[in-house]
Amino acid sequence: MVLTAHSLGLGTCFVGFIASAIPFAPSVKKLLKIKYPYELALSICLGYPKISYHKFVARGSIPVEFL
Repeated sequence: MVLTAHSLGLGTCFVGFIASAIPFAPSVKKLLKIKYPYELALSICLGYPKISYHKFVARGSIPVEFL
């Protein structure tokens, strides 16, 4: 889903906190209509970013050692 959104020019952000908070807020689970046997694992925010980057962040090479 994240890769497809990126290919469409959308930005995404994983929000994993909701999975740990939802057991303490059953009203949220009811609002989202999540019923047994399903559980919420994470959520993804989706939208058009305000800024765009024209190149990737420069990174050094990672040494790999084969055994």
